[in-house]
Amino acid sequence: MSKGVVGAVVAGVVVVVGAIGLVMCLTKVDNGNVGIVYSPNGGIKEEALGQGWHMVGLLDKVNEYPTKLRTVDAKNLVVSTKDGKNINLDLSYSYKIDAAQATDIYKTFGSVPVEELEKGYMERRLLETTRRVVSKYNLLDIYGEDATEASQNIQKDFATNVEKLGFLVSDTTLGAPKADKKTQEAIDDRVKVSQENSKKKLELENDKIDAERKVIQANGEADKKQIEAEAEAKANETISKSITPELLKQMEMEARQKHGWVEIQGASAVVTK
Repeated sequence: MSKGVVGAVVAGVVVVVGAIGLVMCLTKVDNGNVGIVYSPNGGIKEEALGQGWHMVGLLDKVNEYPTKLRTVDAKNLVVSTKDGKNINLDLSYSYKIDAAQATDIYKTFGSVPVEELEKGYMERRLLETTRRVVSKYNLLDIYGEDATEASQNIQKDFATNVEKLGFLVSDTTLGAPKADKKTQEAIDDRVKVSQENSKKKLELENDKIDAERKVIQANGEADKKQIEAEAEAKANETISKSITPELLKQMEMEARQKHGWVEIQGASAVVTK
């Protein structure tokens, strides 16, 4: 084989190997993610990779973290209320990773997938926060009017707890608490009593409203009669004041003329027309 042929073969091999190496050095960061580069020679690179294709070292490892919103469900968290009742809670929360702190997250946890962080670090912080918040409420409070307030407090404390490491929590939803059978029966009984008390209170309010309505109607009727009586008295007074002796005399004359009466020597007689 001639030297020219050998040289061509070698050059071809080099090109192929170089192409393979180039391809192996290409990495793609998915949309909505950032990539943290770890090099065996230089350690963690401070600048995170944005979405798209990038050239990295042949031995470098790229760990991706999501900067898009993710929703996580945490099931059956066991917590205790202020009055010593144990309940199970389901919670869900939404979060994303602050791209500016993605490198710090990698330095703290290493190349742990984000799903493991959700099941490990994040869930432990959520449980810790939920236990602290729920312990301030009685059982029926969690089942009733304070459920929304408790959910808001859990979100606030949880978000503050994990934000310092770069996890940005935007929403937390508290599911309906689940109690054991005995506790649930006690709750149902207290709810029933509360409903009955509310019903009685509503009936009393309705009776009060009905009584007030009747009083208003009675006062209205009395006012109406008084107004009518005053109007009639005023009308009679007006009529009485308008009848004078001259008017009476004129009315008498008109009546005589109408019926054909004439006066003869102080007596009245009928004149036939």
